[in-house]
Amino acid sequence: VEGIKVRAYRWFTGYSGITDANGDYHVDGIYIRPANFWFQFERYDFSVNDHHGGPQEVSGGKMQTPWNINLTGYNRFCATIFRAAFHYYYKDIQGLSRPPQNSTWATQVKLAAFDWYQTSDNGDMWAGRNTLLGSLIHIYKPQRPSVDVYATTIHELAHAVHWNMSPPFFSMTDDIVCESWARLAL
Repeated sequence: VEGIKVRAYRWFTGYSGITDANGDYHVDGIYIRPANFWFQFERYDFSVNDHHGGPQEVSGGKMQTPWNINLTGYNRFCATIFRAAFHYYYKDIQGLSRPPQNSTWATQVKLAAFDWYQTSDNGDMWAGRNTLLGSLIHIYKPQRPSVDVYATTIHELAHAVHWNMSPPFFSMTDDIVCESWARLAL
């Protein structure tokens, strides 16, 4: 997964690195003894949160060798949401507007990854934003194929883009217009 900040630490010394397009990374330091590695599905502008509200975290034990993992199950679901958000925020999107940015007056967008199978929705967006909560986007049904989770994440982020253009008008817009606008972003 591209764009994840991997952290390594041993006692009071910590190093970090960002994964590249192949998922490879190099931390900015060297340890002589085994170190702990971990990462969160989070960047400055957005975070993929677990069911408890904090950024989903993956950690490894102490190791001397490079930390390579295959993400499965719920972590794969979170990784797919992260990948979609990372692409929409930081990659080439052919001139489309970006989702709401993190700033002094508004927090990062929160994408909640719900491990819920029994829901009729694939995702939804809470139409609002404040300095405490940020924009809340919920993504459901982790058993779906990754391409569907990716598409749902892009669709819900497109709602956030639409809302960010004019919050008062977004809340007064008919649902069919909001859904059509978000579909055009795909």
